[in-house]
Amino acid sequence: LVHEFQIVRLLGRGGLGSVYLARDLALHRVVALKVLRWDLAASTDDCERFRREARTTGQLSHPSIVPLHSFGESPNLMYMVMGYVRGESLGARIRRLRRIDPDETRRILADLALTLEYAHREGIVHRDLKPENILLEINGDTVRPMVADFGVAMRPSYDPPPGELRRSFGTPHFMSPEQADGEVDIDGRSDIYSLGVLGYLMLSGQLPYSGDTAQKISERRTEAKHRPLRQIGP
Repeated sequence: LVHEFQIVRLLGRGGLGSVYLARDLALHRVVALKVLRWDLAASTDDCERFRREARTTGQLSHPSIVPLHSFGESPNLMYMVMGYVRGESLGARIRRLRRIDPDETRRILADLALTLEYAHREGIVHRDLKPENILLEINGDTVRPMVADFGVAMRPSYDPPPGELRRSFGTPHFMSPEQADGEVDIDGRSDIYSLGVLGYLMLSGQLPYSGDTAQKISERRTEAKHRPLRQIGP
């Protein structure tokens, strides 16, 4: 890729790949370059999951969804060229401030709800809505949340690949109970559940359900053992 992009620095790593800040040499613009992890390049399932992420993202066009510019593949490399969001992730903002101002929380949740409504109309469930996958584009005093990383998104109308049957995809702290159980016929309501967890975290600085393992988190979620939000952030 050195003839097409100048790699500036690493932005972050995820389950499937690494994301770099890069300059598109032909178009003279800054982009985010997501590259499939080299150790996964030999895995047929992981390569197909990366392709599906690109296809899913490429089908979505919304001002609050990080856009896909292009996709490339060779025997040794698979990558996506994404829009670069100038700002920070919601996760970084929560770590820095601990709690988000209620008015800002309301605006962020409202924008995310409208974005999810669009994705659900397009037949796509994100399945991994969490602070690190929400990027905050900062333009002066304006903050706009943008949804990123459709790596485990699904279309309920499609038959899931055999390798995904009864497997749970997502992040344990934010996934809905039916998602944690590995159900394959979930719909947009699972994303709405995750949005509620995000709201609780932003307003309180705490997660409603925590635990050392995914099983412990699931048990506490099933038993509804959490502190009411009014007690933590009235």
